Amino acid sequence: MASERNKTMFEQFELEGIWSSTKDSDINKWDHGVLHYSPTGIELDIVGSLNKQEDDPFHLLEGGDYDLVYGYSVSGDYVMLSNVLAFGGRMNFPGMSTEKYSVSNALIYRNEIKSSSLPIVIKAAQFSFTNLNTWLPNRMLEIQIRKDNTRVYVENPPRQFAICHFSKFGKTISLSINERGTTRPLSGGISGVRIENESRFSLNAEDQPLLISEVKEIVNDFGRLFSVLFGKSVSVKYVRANTAEEAGMNLLFSQNYKVNTDETTNKNRLVPSYDIVKNFLPTFISNWFAMSEEMRLLVDDYLLTITQRGVIENSLINLMQGVESYYRNEELSLVKKIAKITKSVPISILDRKQMESRLGNEQDYTRKLKNTRVFLTHGNKRDDLYTGKEMISATVVFQLIVQCFVLLQLGMDTNSLSYMKSVFAERFNTKYFNNDVHF
Repeated sequence: MASERNKTMFEQFELEGIWSSTKDSDINKWDHGVLHYSPTGIELDIVGSLNKQEDDPFHLLEGGDYDLVYGYSVSGDYVMLSNVLAFGGRMNFPGMSTEKYSVSNALIYRNEIKSSSLPIVIKAAQFSFTNLNTWLPNRMLEIQIRKDNTRVYVENPPRQFAICHFSKFGKTISLSINERGTTRPLSGGISGVRIENESRFSLNAEDQPLLISEVKEIVNDFGRLFSVLFGKSVSVKYVRANTAEEAGMNLLFSQNYKVNTDETTNKNRLVPSYDIVKNFLPTFISNWFAMSEEMRLLVDDYLLTITQRGVIENSLINLMQGVESYYRNEELSLVKKIAKITKSVPISILDRKQMESRLGNEQDYTRKLKNTRVFLTHGNKRDDLYTGKEMISATVVFQLIVQCFVLLQLGMDTNSLSYMKSVFAERFNTKYFNNDVHF
C-alpha cells in the first residue's frame, strides 16, 4: 500500500490505522480509526475510545481533548497528531462506541519515535507553495547549439543557494532554494528532454531547532508573504521536516485561509517575476518577520480581501479597517489616512490622470472612499460616495494601492515595483467589474 508520507496539502485522502492517546501503552489495545485529510481540515474518527481506564472496560467515559495522539497506519507509517479536540458528541452502540475529533497538525513518518525524543524538534524543513515551481527559475537544463545547428541538451546538477537569514522565536533561521527536477522525454515524437521543475524552499535551524508548531507558523507566514507579493491567495502545498533521526517527515496542518490549489504553468500570469524581486527578496523576508504590530494588522485586513470570496462592500470595509489600524497612533482623520496611503504610491506607478478619468482626482477619490465606508458601516448616506460598478472599481484600485504601500514599506524599491503600473492600467481599462474581483 502506498505511503501517505508523500501526500500534499492540496490532496484529499484517508489514513486508516490504530490510535492511542498514550504512546507507551500496549499497541494491541489501541483503537481502530480513520484520519480524514482534506484542504479544509483534518478529522479523526475512532471506533472505541481514546479515553482508556482500567475501571472503564467498555470505554463509556466521555472522550476528551488531547495534546498528542499516536497512530500506526495500515501502510506502515507512524503518525503523531497535535491539538486533538473532541467534537460532534459521542455515539454508543451495544459493545461499541465511536468518537470524532478535529486535528490541528499531523506528522507522518517512517521510524518509531521514542518517548525520550519528545517533543520532536525540527532541524530543517523543505516546503512549497501554489505556483512556486512555475515562478522559480529552472536552470537545470541548457540547450546548446552546435556549429552544425544541432541541439545538445545539457543537464546541470541541482543546486542549493542561500537567500537570507531571518529571526523568529528568538532564533536565527536560514532560507535557501533547493533545486530539484524530474527529467522526461519530449512528447509528440520530438527529440530531446525536459526537466519538470520541483524546486522548493528550505529552512535550516541546525543550531536552534524548531518545534513543530514553530515550523507551522513560519511556513504559514511565508504563505501570507507571497500572497501579498503576488496580490492573490498562495497556499502551502507541502512541508517535509527533518529531525536528527529522520528526513522527509510529512507535516500536514490546517491553513490560515482557504487553500488555493489553482496552479498555472504560465509564468506570465505570475507577477512580479522571480528576476524582478530576487535582489529585494532577502530584505523583504527579513522585514516581514520583523514588521510592526500596526503593519501586521494592515496586512491581515488586506489578506482577507484576496483570500476570501465575498461581496465588494466587505472588501472595502476590511481595507479601511486596516488603514485605520496602521495609523492608530497618529491623530489623523480617516480621509487623511486614506490620502497618506494613496500618496505613497508614486505617479510613475499609479497614473493620476488615468485615475481621474475613471474615479475622480486624488482628493475626490479619498473623500468618496471615506464617505462610502461611513455609509456602509453607519448608514450615513451622502451624495459624494461610490456605488455600483464604480464602487467595485474604486475598491479594487485601493486594494492595489494598499498592496503597493505594504511592499514599499517592507523594502521594495520603486524601480522593482514598476511592474504594478501595468496592473493598475489593466484595472482602469476593464470595461466592467463583477464580484469576482479577488483575482
